Amino acid sequence: MLTNAETVLLVIRAGLELFSVARKAYVDSTRSMTLTLPLPRMANATVQSARTWFTGSQAGREAAARTPRVAWLLAQARLDTERERELLQIYTVLLAATNPATDDSATAKAAVDSEQLCALLTVRQWSEHEPEAPRTALQQIAGSIVNLAVDYYASMPGAISSHRPEGRALLAFLEALDDVDFAATPAQELAGEMLVGVMDGLAAHPGALGGGRAQDQFVRNIATSLSTSAKDLLADATLERKREAGVWLRLVARAMVEGGAQTVLSNPVRFLGVEEGAESALAGAVSSTLAELLLAEEHRVTFAALLSGGGLTKVAQAALGAVAANPDLLKVDHQGLKAILVAVAGDLAKYDAPFTADLFPELARLVLEKSAANMDLVWGPRFKSADRHLLVTATRSLLRSLAKKPKAGSTWKPTLTQEQLLIVAETVFEEVIDNPDWLVERAAGESDVLGAAVEAMLDSMRRFDGARVSADSGIAMLRAALLAVGKRVELLDRLPQASHEAGAVALTAAVDAVMSAALGDGGNARAKWRLARNSSLEALVVIALEALATHGPSAEHIIRLREVLARLTSGQLEFENFASSLTSELAA
Repeated sequence: MLTNAETVLLVIRAGLELFSVARKAYVDSTRSMTLTLPLPRMANATVQSARTWFTGSQAGREAAARTPRVAWLLAQARLDTERERELLQIYTVLLAATNPATDDSATAKAAVDSEQLCALLTVRQWSEHEPEAPRTALQQIAGSIVNLAVDYYASMPGAISSHRPEGRALLAFLEALDDVDFAATPAQELAGEMLVGVMDGLAAHPGALGGGRAQDQFVRNIATSLSTSAKDLLADATLERKREAGVWLRLVARAMVEGGAQTVLSNPVRFLGVEEGAESALAGAVSSTLAELLLAEEHRVTFAALLSGGGLTKVAQAALGAVAANPDLLKVDHQGLKAILVAVAGDLAKYDAPFTADLFPELARLVLEKSAANMDLVWGPRFKSADRHLLVTATRSLLRSLAKKPKAGSTWKPTLTQEQLLIVAETVFEEVIDNPDWLVERAAGESDVLGAAVEAMLDSMRRFDGARVSADSGIAMLRAALLAVGKRVELLDRLPQASHEAGAVALTAAVDAVMSAALGDGGNARAKWRLARNSSLEALVVIALEALATHGPSAEHIIRLREVLARLTSGQLEFENFASSLTSELAA
């Protein structure tokens, strides 16, 4: 006997065949209307001859036993006109199928065969709730699913063959849906959107899954996890909320197929649990996490603003890749991944400029990748909250510093691109992983080292000549400052009051010295011409900060830096000799 999922798949095939003949036939048959199939009547066929064949012949009784709808019609004491016509149509097809030598069989060939007709009738019976019996989620929405699938596959009916990836995926989806108890959540509001999401993902990457047991399990995991999330989170939702949620469920389903197929199918044991003793189905855990973030009331507004369809695919791909590298990323009760994404999204949502709306997916990708590769270091063995995660803390500190409004009179106000911001973020993450003390509060009660370093460098950069220093060069200098502070934290100390740079942060004093020498008035015109290039400015800052990180940023060393810069700008020192001369001076 066919399963519910196989029955619906067969009806979809029938609907596609009927689509080109009479689309109304399958629509009516799945919506509890008159069954209007394009079947010619056999000569001399009557209701009585139909009853006689179904009850008096071996072939008829066997056909009736295979078709519950026939048994129901025969059990009625009286049939109205519509029911009589239905019985005759079924009789026409089944008699022709079991008696191919019948003289009239040629005239009874239909657009669908007898097996497909039985499936159509079964779906109709589910729709009419006959006989009275509990229905599964799939039975409840079979008509809607059939209509949607026929519309979707009208231009490629062969795609639903069980020998093709699309057909296998569709069957796997239907099987998963049949096992879900939707309870108070009407499945028809959501299941169609999830199905379209899976099919869209396959259509966009037709070779991604390739069929097979792993693909089937992957699709089942997605369908089951998203259906369960919908049931749990949307039971009391309004119709409008369910429609909105349906769109997000479609996008999550597509994102999982697009972003996860290669990662998941390359390691089916870990992700899908397809072998005895395998780990839990991690693909389902990631699907559930994304669905919860987009459907739950406490998160959906934030994530809806930060995620588009493409961004969701990036996050899904990053999450699956990170979990593949280290399943411990999920942590206790699979809440670790969610905690990281919620924390990063919440921090980013606090600010507007200089962050673009599409920054979150890439920032989340960086955090997840670095977390998976350094789990014990960045999170530690005892998971409690995302606030204990070093990279989340680093992200928070970085965003706060970059979003801080420039002081009055600032002249360098570049619009940083997403790529530039990510360069800074990656540098920060690498430094924090190398030395977690970046995020430890300093003894003097100042801000964390990371925030202090970023803010000190930005203070200097914002005094640059905005018409002469590019954003790319500024980002390169900021990265150099972070690397230098990573080697010697004393760069954030303030110089003594008795010095020429009284009270200034050593890092700021060093950068100011370079920029004033290269871009200030005076000096040799030819030497200054070369120094004014952005590439030269970057090199000077990098060399100066590296030297001070090696030899120490004392007040005396800042003075010697200025002296070497003066020789450079006067033409007494060649640019190529700046690094060696500065090293010699600071080492003396």
